[in-house]
Amino acid sequence: MTVLKRVLRVFYVTSIVILMGACGSIAPTPTVTATATIAPSLTPFIPSITPTVTPSPTNVPTATPDYCNSAQWQDKIQVISQDLFTAFEPGGPIALDRILGEQNPAWANFRQTDHGEVRSAGIIFHETSMGPELGTGINPAVILVTYGVERNWELPVNGDLVTEVDRIRALLHQRETYWILGTIDLSQYPMVANAATYALYYYFNGDLSKLEDWCRTYLRVFNESPLK
Repeated sequence: MTVLKRVLRVFYVTSIVILMGACGSIAPTPTVTATATIAPSLTPFIPSITPTVTPSPTNVPTATPDYCNSAQWQDKIQVISQDLFTAFEPGGPIALDRILGEQNPAWANFRQTDHGEVRSAGIIFHETSMGPELGTGINPAVILVTYGVERNWELPVNGDLVTEVDRIRALLHQRETYWILGTIDLSQYPMVANAATYALYYYFNGDLSKLEDWCRTYLRVFNESPLK
């Protein structure tokens, strides 16, 4: 009996241990390794581009045509506009006196009695250029330059400036009128641009060097184009 009890006790204990091992054992918690997933960047790769700046062409000033150069009058001769020919500007008596004095200081002391008044050269050019009646006047500036080119700015030998100015006015007016009325054969002057240029062309006997001198002189003393 003693042996039998001992065997049973061993069996009992062994059974309990087995049962405890079967029921009381705790399954090991599995180790979870987190794997980080890196999402690809959605921003596209933009290469760095250095803009190329194309410089704009430098503005190169165009040379003003030398319209006073007779060498360029192969197709058309024009040294004055028609509007300027019969205008009353530029220059009143004071400006004309100043210009005359700049060209020849002797004009500063010139005086002539005209219509009961003692007048300076500037007044005589201005008043006499208007003509004896409406529609016969020529721009005083045009007559002034014409006189200067023809007489080299010298004072009239006999002191009679009034007659000289009126002579120039009358001839220029006559030739302008001939052109406008068609009294002359215009086909003889195919290169002459207008009546005003023709009047000066005729006055200087078709001498292109004189016309060039007239054009340059006007530009110089009045500081503006005679073609305006």
